[in-house]
Amino acid sequence: MTIRRIALWIGLAVGVGFWFGETARATNATRLDDPAALARAARSALDLRCASCHGADLPKPKGKFGHVTDLARLAGEPKYVVPGDAEKSELYLLMTDPDPDWRMPPDSTKTGLMSLAEIDVVRRWIDAGAPTEESAAVAEGEELADEATDSAEANADEASKAADAEGAATPDSERAPPPEALLLVSRFHPAAVHLPVGLLLVAALAELLRLATRSAALATTVRFCLALGAVGALTAAGTGWFAGEFHGYVGEDLFWHRWLGVGTAGLALVTLIVGEVARSRRNAAAANARGWNVVASCLVIGAAALVAITGHYGGTMVHGPIF
Repeated sequence: MTIRRIALWIGLAVGVGFWFGETARATNATRLDDPAALARAARSALDLRCASCHGADLPKPKGKFGHVTDLARLAGEPKYVVPGDAEKSELYLLMTDPDPDWRMPPDSTKTGLMSLAEIDVVRRWIDAGAPTEESAAVAEGEELADEATDSAEANADEASKAADAEGAATPDSERAPPPEALLLVSRFHPAAVHLPVGLLLVAALAELLRLATRSAALATTVRFCLALGAVGALTAAGTGWFAGEFHGYVGEDLFWHRWLGVGTAGLALVTLIVGEVARSRRNAAAANARGWNVVASCLVIGAAALVAITGHYGGTMVHGPIF
């Protein structure tokens, strides 16, 4: 396989990845326009960040407030939520309070501060009237019933066809929740991501030192870090995909963090393969060994740069744009 052919395949993979990414981003934006999906995203964010202190399963929730994930109850308590106006809702105001002594969740929370994306989901949920999955299903059923009645009055045959088509469709709110196994996998992302980050950065540093010193020991270090880093990056990308899907993250930062993470895992794997090919060509004293070595070195450094960019978007997604 020539260097030109490898570059062609890498370019093709990146292009396909961005195409799928744009499709996923459009799908995610459309999904959150649905009240039932918005309610699920808001409940997921509240469950992730607030339930450890205010969950229904706690014997003594803080502030005697133990129903943060009960959206119907929240929507019925003006003390916490004013449906249709987030700026008058205590739940939202506490999340955005500039004073860290009043802001919720507090800086000391074990589950981490709410990201701007999660806060935005809660704001959009309140401004949309604080719907629940059940109320969204009722509203959808009433709308469908009205349409069916109007259609029946106009044309009985057309009404029958419309009713059959609607009966065959499954409302989004009736879809099964994500499997517990995938939720469990998603929670391993913060732990899984740090190993490949460190290994790929160390591989780049070792590669730069190897180029400067021509040390055979450093070449072994690069190979070892790349092998573990590539496997770790694949694990981190997989767990991160589910974390972004089930824990209320939305927006541009999620899109870029998710797809750059996939790209990082793919590039790490390609870098490992090219490095092994370059090593075999070097040991065989092949004529094109120098070219393979140059490509391998560039890929190692490029993978580390992509790790840094991906990490930046992950930080802004969780901690906000000041990260």
